[in-house]
Amino acid sequence: MYRLSIQTEHEPSPEWEEFVWNHPDSHLEQTSAWGALQTRSGWKAERLLAYDAGQLVGGAQILERRVKRWFKVGFVKRGPLVASATPEIASRLLQEIRAHARRRGLHYVAVVLPYSLPGGADLLQRMGYRRRPEMLPPYRRLMGTAELDLHPTPEALLQGMRTTTRQNIRKGLKRGLKVRLGGVDDLPGFWELMATLCRRRGVLPNIPGGSFLSDLWTSTASRNATHLFIAEWDSQPVAACFIVTAGSRARRWRVGWTGDHADKYPNELLDWTVINWAKENGFTTYDFDGINADLARRILAGEELDPSKICGMSAFKLGYGSTPVPLLDDYCLFTHPLASLAVRFGAFRLLKVQQLRRALLPFAEA
Repeated sequence: MYRLSIQTEHEPSPEWEEFVWNHPDSHLEQTSAWGALQTRSGWKAERLLAYDAGQLVGGAQILERRVKRWFKVGFVKRGPLVASATPEIASRLLQEIRAHARRRGLHYVAVVLPYSLPGGADLLQRMGYRRRPEMLPPYRRLMGTAELDLHPTPEALLQGMRTTTRQNIRKGLKRGLKVRLGGVDDLPGFWELMATLCRRRGVLPNIPGGSFLSDLWTSTASRNATHLFIAEWDSQPVAACFIVTAGSRARRWRVGWTGDHADKYPNELLDWTVINWAKENGFTTYDFDGINADLARRILAGEELDPSKICGMSAFKLGYGSTPVPLLDDYCLFTHPLASLAVRFGAFRLLKVQQLRRALLPFAEA
């Protein structure tokens, strides 16, 4: 039986950092380092920490921001994190998030749950949280992920891939493409690669420019948590992958590509290089971070799918033999009773939500 006490931390907590980075379902967005970086965009970070007999057993980092003089929003990304599958800790933290929102005068709170929080969705609904309507922020296009188990040998991993993926990796190796580890001096070049890829896709980068990446790199240096891999042709960067590591997981956090030298398959070789590096360094899961959730559910249900109708991004990630993982739905909370009823009964379409979109969209998939 837990006897939980909740503390609010306004300053970065070394104890919370240790808890997050070593959690089995660790997420960068719950670290104090991430919260500190968001202050440059007008966010304020606080942490709700749950203790049992003096031991930290869970917590959640909440970002808050004033959109207009009269309107404040909150954002919990990939939280709460708990030390046990027992729902009691998660229940208490979700209750405290709601109470915190009211204490702080937050009008709207968006909650993006961790990959795994047993009973989390049911708990949220019982507490008055609602599934986030698509028109309300944060906008997330891909609600699933794909995970590759790194326990098998490299040979077995290759054999587990789609034939074309395996062939493309070998072509990349034969055609002289090189992949190297990058450093902080390579981050401006990575930003350009990422921005170029976003322009081709018709979207904007969803992380800030400027010194954001280098500050993230510096703030996680003590954890050795950020890594950059660059694919080059004739010593010129063609594609790159920014990796975040925590616990047993290596996460494919951001990628970039000029679009050149597609015949040399830089992206296939890049991911294969990272997979081998992650395995050699003791990580057991490679997280491709982002596939269509409906596709993931249909694959897991054993449906026969037309390959031509699977989006290219999802098909690429699944080609490595990764397992599709549909993630939990997003939830939201309006603290004003009338707004809460509007969401409950679908009248949210009458609300003006552009301010909310502008507030949260830049960090929708961060």
